Amino acid sequence: MLTSQLSPSHVAVRPFNGVQLPSARRSQRLAPRRQIAQRQQTRAGIELDWTDPDTLTGAFAAVLGIAVGIGAPLFYISRDNADDKRLSDLRELNRQNYKETGKYLTEDEIKAIRQPRWTDRREFQDDD
Repeated sequence: MLTSQLSPSHVAVRPFNGVQLPSARRSQRLAPRRQIAQRQQTRAGIELDWTDPDTLTGAFAAVLGIAVGIGAPLFYISRDNADDKRLSDLRELNRQNYKETGKYLTEDEIKAIRQPRWTDRREFQDDD
């Protein structure tokens, strides 16, 4: 059985044992390669018209989406770290105040030093 009978027609097949295919079959065998190469060349580049407002809007939206998608979590992480530092300083101040006066800071004094965050106002209720 010949290898050309086993393989699809669009795949180039090399004859085995030094057998040469007739030139007509060889050109048919090479034609699909050229078609594949031409199809790949047309896909090689995408031309964008940067003067088109829709293209500019889409590019701006993509850049803005990436910036917000990366920037927002980084901003929240930095705010959380700053609040943790402020909270640890407040706890240390509260301990010092307790050692000196025997009383803890009041809620109003704590609010004056550290503003409550939006996560502090949530009420966790068990709905079971």
